[in-house]
Parts: sequence; C-alpha cells; structure tokens
Amino acid sequence: MPLRRRLRQLSARLRARLGVLSVALIAVAAVHCRKGVSYDLDDDALAVVIDGEPVTAAAVELLYEPYARSGTLTRREFMHRVIGNRLIHRRVHGPGEDCADACTEADGDPAMVDDERARVREQYDRFAALLLGGDAVDAIVTDSVVSWHLPSEAENEALYRARQGRALAARKQLDHDRARAYTVARVRLPGDASETSLSYDEVYAGAALVVREELQKGSAAALRAQVRTAVRRRYVDHVSADPDHPQHRVLADVRAIIADERAARAHDLRMGFRRHEHDQGQIPERARTINDDRIRAYYQAHRDEFTQVTEVRCRHISVPDIDRAQAAHAELQAGTSFAEVVQKYSTAPDRAHDEPGLLPLIRNQSPAQAKPPFLHVLCLLHAKEPQPTPPLLTREGFEILSVDAVLEGPQSLEEATVRDKIARHLATQDLVAERERERAALMADARVRVNPRLFADEAP
Repeated sequence: MPLRRRLRQLSARLRARLGVLSVALIAVAAVHCRKGVSYDLDDDALAVVIDGEPVTAAAVELLYEPYARSGTLTRREFMHRVIGNRLIHRRVHGPGEDCADACTEADGDPAMVDDERARVREQYDRFAALLLGGDAVDAIVTDSVVSWHLPSEAENEALYRARQGRALAARKQLDHDRARAYTVARVRLPGDASETSLSYDEVYAGAALVVREELQKGSAAALRAQVRTAVRRRYVDHVSADPDHPQHRVLADVRAIIADERAARAHDLRMGFRRHEHDQGQIPERARTINDDRIRAYYQAHRDEFTQVTEVRCRHISVPDIDRAQAAHAELQAGTSFAEVVQKYSTAPDRAHDEPGLLPLIRNQSPAQAKPPFLHVLCLLHAKEPQPTPPLLTREGFEILSVDAVLEGPQSLEEATVRDKIARHLATQDLVAERERERAALMADARVRVNPRLFADEAP
C-alpha cells in the first residue's frame, strides 16, 4: 500500500478517536457542570445546596412551621420559595444588601425605614427564641441584667429634640449622640467575665414605632420591656457569633433566609407589585396597555364572575333610636317572626300593610337612571348577607333589613368597572408571570441540589 494512503488512513482513525474522546470529555464536563434543580442531595442535615452554598434542614423546618400550621404552602413550595429568594438576593441585589429602604411602606420616611428594620429583627428574634428555647432565653434575661439606670422624666426629655417635617409626624426625634452616651443598663451574659453597657440608642433602635412613641413619653414600663428585649438580642447575637455553638449554623441560616425574603420582596416592589393594600403599584399603568381582545376573551371565558344583584324582595324595620333598634334585633335573634317585630317596633307606614314591612320590588338601576332611595340601596348592598341584618344607621334613625329573595343577572362588558376589573386582573397576571419567568431563568442557570427526603410525605 502506498505510504501516502496509509498515512491518510492513520490520520482518519486518529481524528475519529479524538472525536470520541472529545465527546466523552464534554459529557463528563456536562455532568459536573450541570445546572438547574436536581433532587439528589444525600445529607440529612441539609435541605438544599444552592450554587455550592448549603442550607440546613433545621432552619428550613423552623421557618416552614407557620406555613404548615396555616396550610398555605406545601414543604416543596416553601423550599422553591427559599431557593428563588436566595437566587434573587445573590444575583439581582448582591449578597448582604440591606433591603429596608426598598421594603419600607413610606417612601423617604426614615422613621418607617427604621421601623421596617425593627420588624425584620423581631421576626428573626422569634425564630431564634424557638430554636434556643423560649424559657432558656428568658432565663438569660433574668440572670444577665445586673443594674438599671433608667432616665428620669427630665433626662428622658433631654434625649429628644423637636422634629421638623410633616404636621402629622412625630414631634420628637431622638438625639442619637446623647442616646449613645446614656447607659440604661449594665449587662453581663453568662460566661462573660465583665459587664457591658447597654445604651438608650441601642434599646431605641430595636423598638417598633409604637414602642418608640411610648419611650418618647418617658414610659418606664416600656423602657424596661425593651431593655429585656435588647438583652435577649445580645444573647442571640452572642450565639450567632460563636462558631462552636451547636445552633450557630442554623441561626445563621435563619437570618439569611429572612434576609433573602426581604430582598425578594424589595425586588417585587421595584418590579411594580403593590406595597400594601392602599398602593396599586404599576398595576393601573399596566392595565391601560391591555388590549380589547384580551379583555373580551377573558370576559367570555369567565362570565360567571361578572354577575350582579338585579332584583331584591326586601322587608325592613324602621326605628328612631338605638335602644329600640337593639331591642327589636334581640327579639329577632330569639326567634320572633319578622312580621311580629315590625308591628311591635317599626315606625314606618308599611308596618300596617298585609305583609308588614315589605318594600316594593327593588331593581338595580343603571347609572343613567334616577338615584334610588337610600333604603333601596341598603337592601341591594346587604342582599347576600345573613338575615336579618344588625341595626344600620341612617339619617332618620336605624333600619333592620331582611331580604327574602334575590335575582342575579350578568354585568355588561361595556360597564367601565367590569373592563377595569378585567384589565387589572390581566395586568397582575402578566406581572406574576414575568416574576415567575425570571425565577425560572435564575434556577435554570444555577446549580441547585435538593434533599428529596424532606418531601417524602408529599405528593409529587
């Protein structure tokens, strides 16, 4: 065989072998660099490992307990929430970022930001006390405080200065320099060789807004209670800082999971979710972008959601004062017939009708029609409530209602309230879907190993 031909054959074989070897190396690399969520963690002490960062099972179980009692989340759902929050905190915010400013419900109000930090700290304290044992923590408080130096009324007044700002804001503001210099107690934790000072500023910083208002007034009881809270926190922080303490790792995970939750909440707010029930976030703005086809499609698919009371058959008892109203209601509760109570107590002319207290058939009118009597509006508003109603205050006195029959009908898509409700619902769905896509992308790009034994008693 010519030498040139043999060399070509050897070269082809070598390339083939190298190709197989390359594929094998790529496969091995893929196994070791695999991303996404897998349920292959075999360590009873751990719940999950997120990008190489372990989270103890004890911390997850401790924080899951309230959800287990309320039945709002399964353990699997809670675990995915923990994972998602951790990834958002680490990759969107950066580890260790304080989200109190973003989480606060009052933009630009330092007092509310501080109050948010206090609430986060209280949440951590509750779980830490459960982990360490409530009685043990209380014993630490009893044994640790060795001397008190509570301020007098004049000294307490001197710790505050007048606050400039909104008319309804608190009129006092803590003078932090003076408060840091004022010792309210001398503390020695078990195992400490000497006492340490507990400043008024440290006590104040850990208090909720309502407690701070009591401290401003010079309440000795509130200050004593808050000093005890501060001592508990020193003990918990002492345990957290001691790497040799058996609960050190679990406490660190509890603190981290709570911080992740706050950071994820802050991220939701930045995306446009609501801060509280009176805040609409970006929902109204997004709702204006929902096109008519989507609104109509949702209405057609969910027509049963858009019904209203169209006719009501209602009876009433009209009385001039609360005493007679309460007496009439008591007799109704005792089982006396509505007609008998009408004849006995009502001052309306219809008390003498063949059917005492019966109003004419009430129809739900369109906005273009004349304004209905207030009594008719009350009947429509209370049409689906338990009957009879408690006494309802009106300009003339009190009314007790009993609705005998209700007829419902569909709401028209042309009503502005219906279209707005659908648009806002779809806008909220879009925002939730956007968040879920982001979390799914983060999980797909992360290396997450979950302990499957945590869900052994749950359906997949």
